[in-house]
Amino acid sequence: MASTKTLLICLLVLLDASTVASLTWTEAFGAVAGGVVTAVAAPIVIPAAAAGLGFGAGGITAGSTAATMMSWYGGKVAVGSVVATMQSVGATGGISTAATAVASAAGAVGGYKTASKKKY
Repeated sequence: MASTKTLLICLLVLLDASTVASLTWTEAFGAVAGGVVTAVAAPIVIPAAAAGLGFGAGGITAGSTAATMMSWYGGKVAVGSVVATMQSVGATGGISTAATAVASAAGAVGGYKTASKKKY
């Protein structure tokens, strides 16, 4: 799981210096809470969503949303594409640490934006 320090660093990178200097405790708490909740939820929700779309350990389920997505590629799915990535998640039942970190950073920014009540 991503640490609080990692989440704060991600937040600092994504925000400009003047915003960081003026963070309130509410905004900082929102960022940390959003990041932590996302870090915990992402490894559970993303594989479940992949399975629900038809990406599984036995391959793509016929007639599923995943099959439709694969048909967009004409059956030849490129390495690193959305379909390939989702099939990897479906086959292994998990996501990488890097994917969890990216989700955490997004959650931290979302938590900050929610706590600050600023428009996107």
